Parts: sequence; structure tokens; C-alpha cells
Amino acid sequence: MGACLGGPMDRYNLATVVRVVGSLFQELEDLGLEVRFLSAGPEADTLFRSADRNRDIPQLIFRAGSNDACPDVTQGFWLFGVDAHGVGLIQAFCGLDFGTGSLAEHLTRYGEIYLVDGIPAVDPNPVVRTGAAYRLTGRGCYFGETWFRPENSKAPGYRKLGLTSRVLRLAMGLAYLSFRPSFMYGFAEEQVAKRGYTLRYGHFQTYPHGGIWVRPDGTVDDLWLTFTDALDYGDLFGEFARDRNIPQHL
Repeated sequence: MGACLGGPMDRYNLATVVRVVGSLFQELEDLGLEVRFLSAGPEADTLFRSADRNRDIPQLIFRAGSNDACPDVTQGFWLFGVDAHGVGLIQAFCGLDFGTGSLAEHLTRYGEIYLVDGIPAVDPNPVVRTGAAYRLTGRGCYFGETWFRPENSKAPGYRKLGLTSRVLRLAMGLAYLSFRPSFMYGFAEEQVAKRGYTLRYGHFQTYPHGGIWVRPDGTVDDLWLTFTDALDYGDLFGEFARDRNIPQHL
């Protein structure tokens, strides 16, 4: 695909990402969704709470003021797909700067910002056993709160339309244009990772024991670390563009 997007920008790569983002906005709008791209804050929190899901408070990393709890956080963003019935899909992402430190060091100091509300932990900072987390440094971008409305008697659903890869690629494109991260990462449950769903999400590398939290009742949440680094960005955006006949700058 030419020079990777993790290095100095060139017109070919920048144009590819911009065209992928524009095409995906159009695809979602063609489905009848109004795509709202918001910074973390009261408007995003209100939309999150209005979605037909079990939680009404997002992870701390995606809330306004998260930088007060973790100085590594730079800025969080949200994507909402809204139709006549309300929120149909959600995707959040947040830029972070670890400086000379590693993702593992960050997680074991500021693990509380990743906890899902209502699921406490004995220690909010997880045990990190995967070596990959110790090798990831510089600017990162975290993805979470992925949700698609299921089909129900009152509103059409988006869970079964194969939108996962499109919504995540849209968010990743916006994240790249916003932060120029050295890597993009998330967490997945073991069964999700082993079935290869993380590839669909756009994370090409997956490792066990990325974050191990223990709940007060003894339940262990042993999550896999999933990520894509800068050397993978050419495949992340270029292959996606070619599969959809999106023009690329040559």
C-alpha cells in the first residue's frame, strides 16, 4: 500500500483515510442513521443514558474530566448512530499519551478508568501479564463502549447487520486523523478473542492476560489485550478501502 500511516504522512495515505471516513459516514446515513460525532461531555453522557441498555454511566475514561483521574488521557470522543427510535449504535474512543512509559505501566497505575460501572474490583489496577503491553509506548487510542441496538418489537435493530467492522473502521479513521496514535487498543473476553472477532473489530494482534481484575465475590475478569500498531495501518485502511472500491490516492 505504500508507506505506512504510522510514519510521516503522505498524500496517498491521508487521502485514503479521509475517503474511508467519508464513505463510512455515507453508508451509515444510507441506513437511516444520523451519525453524531461528539466530544466527551454532558451531551454524550445524555445520549449514552438514553440508549436501551443495562448501564447508564460510561467508563470513566470516556467521561468529561477523565484527565483529572489520569493525566495520560488527552481527549475522548463518541460516535452515536441515531434514528427515529433513538440511539441505534454507540462507539467511543479516547486518545492517550504514555510518553516514555508503557501501556502496562499505565494500566497498573490507572486501571480504575477502565472499570465498567457496577462491576467493582478488589484492586482497580489490574495485573498485566502479556509482554505486548510492556512494549507499547508513545501515543495510544483506546476503544470501548461498543453497542448495537438489538431487534425488538418497538424499534429496528442494528446488531445483525454486520456493522461492527464499518463502525470500528470509522472510529479508527477519526481517531487516526485526531491523534496520530502509534497504536490503537481495546480489551476482549476470551471467547470473543478466540473466535477471531477482534479481527473484525480492526485489532490485528491479540494476547491473553492483558488485564486481570478480581471482583469482591472472587470472579476473575481476565481480559485479552487487542491492538493494531502503526505498521498495520496500511492494511487496516488500505485493504478496507479496496474491498469497498473506495478510490485511493496513487
